[in-house]
Amino acid sequence: MQRNVLIALVAVVVAAGVAATAAIVLDDGDDTVALGSPSPSLTPAATSEVVTASPSPGTSPTPTATPAGSATAGPAGSSPTPAPTITTKPGVTVRSASSVDCEDEPKFCSAGEGMELDGDRIVTSRSQPQTVAYDDVPNITMSTELRESNNSEAEASDPITSLHVEVLVRNETQRTFVFAKREIVLEIFRNGKRYDSFATKGPGFEMTPGSEMTGTFDRPITEGGEYTWQAKVWYYRK
Repeated sequence: MQRNVLIALVAVVVAAGVAATAAIVLDDGDDTVALGSPSPSLTPAATSEVVTASPSPGTSPTPTATPAGSATAGPAGSSPTPAPTITTKPGVTVRSASSVDCEDEPKFCSAGEGMELDGDRIVTSRSQPQTVAYDDVPNITMSTELRESNNSEAEASDPITSLHVEVLVRNETQRTFVFAKREIVLEIFRNGKRYDSFATKGPGFEMTPGSEMTGTFDRPITEGGEYTWQAKVWYYRK
């Protein structure tokens, strides 16, 4: 009887050890990067929202927020109006934002940001400003908050456990642009190799003048190294 209990305890300990050393493997086609399993409360997440400017004659635009996957409310007492269906312009081939090469197509991308971690402690952080200013297409800006385990902003001496990134795509032109998908991609590299790439999702929409789309990303960081990240989208002029 004692021997059976001992065997059972050993089995439990071994199983726990296997679970604790589990890893997530990301394959970017050329190199494979092994990542430590994040805590269940720290899993990659991405959300988005569209704010459409609705101008009235002689007044300033009034923003109307539309979260991903939602419908637009109609007059009181009526049923919600489904989000409009986007019809692709003839001659336009719809692309995914993940297909954008920021070096060749910088107008679809935000400026880059980066940091270097020694273990889980930050050594340096930096921003890479865009080298070209565009005034005829939507502006894409990105802000990052380095967070510790309780999801509060980390200070200089705190261990870094995750990235919190907010992306704003705003149309400050007088033109309308079509987003075939409500997609903002956040691409993260570690030591020059792709660490992760994930995106917001939702129906396509027309970004009229004064309208904007926002995306919020949270990504666990489980290793030291040199990190860079950048946001990208894809659209075409209506």
